[in-house]
Amino acid sequence: MRILVAGGAGFIGGHLSESMCGEHDLTIVSRSPETPGMADLGVRTISCDVSDGPAISKVIKEVEPEMIIHLAGGTSHARSFEDPSADLDVNARSTLHMLEGIRRADLECRLVLGSTFIVVGRPESLPVDEGSPCNPATPYAAHRLLAEHYCRIYANVYGMDTGVFRITNSFGPRESTDPKKNAINYLIHRAHKREEVTIYGGGYFRDLIYVADVVSGIRAVAEKGSRGGTYWISSFERVMMRDFGQMLGSITGAPVKVVDPPEYTRKVDVGDFVVDNSALRSLGWGKRYSLEDGIRETLEYFKVQG
Repeated sequence: MRILVAGGAGFIGGHLSESMCGEHDLTIVSRSPETPGMADLGVRTISCDVSDGPAISKVIKEVEPEMIIHLAGGTSHARSFEDPSADLDVNARSTLHMLEGIRRADLECRLVLGSTFIVVGRPESLPVDEGSPCNPATPYAAHRLLAEHYCRIYANVYGMDTGVFRITNSFGPRESTDPKKNAINYLIHRAHKREEVTIYGGGYFRDLIYVADVVSGIRAVAEKGSRGGTYWISSFERVMMRDFGQMLGSITGAPVKVVDPPEYTRKVDVGDFVVDNSALRSLGWGKRYSLEDGIRETLEYFKVQG
């Protein structure tokens, strides 16, 4: 199958592309002209900004993919406040451009959109599932939700084959250690360096999932998910953040400190969060990595990187 992975050089996209290479005719779209490691795997890479409508439409027309997995976009709440228009471009308009590119090229192409738990906002009840109401608290979350709606609209109006998956707090090797992008990886990296691990509040729980389980979840949705369906990729396990910090301290010897969150975090944070992943499990998917296994794999990666 000809598959186009938008954002295929990113954290999750890179792991996904590696898992699929050799099985499919794979093309990666990346803003970076050089994608480390992908050329060695024989994966074609096209440099393209997905927020550029004519450019991504040209790529779609040229590649004629049978499936697009859209993982490109920004991931920072703070930066979505700093430049909301730019965030709108990469996290919503990019999806619209791809849908239009498929429609105008008259392709039989399945578009599978990667989204985030942040679209829900602070949940009204737990566990969250596919029917939970969404009340986004940041431009980033609103734009991701808008992209989901574009997929549903094009499926309803044009009969296009679309699907959506939402990922909870993911972590693992090769993810950014910038706290504005991924707080979990940032904390694991600090523990690796035996620097103080600072947990905001700590009295709340999250649903953490290792990247390898995310990748197998995406593949399950892409290959077996229903047309127009939304699936949660989650562990369905409540991890108290103070326990997460203590686990990091126990494994690495890093000091752990629980502090009050800043005002900004209190305004936009989703609080307690756990997701029922029954829909994903109905596709035959199952989680393979425990939280501790994932942490140790990530720490080993940091150790090798130096």
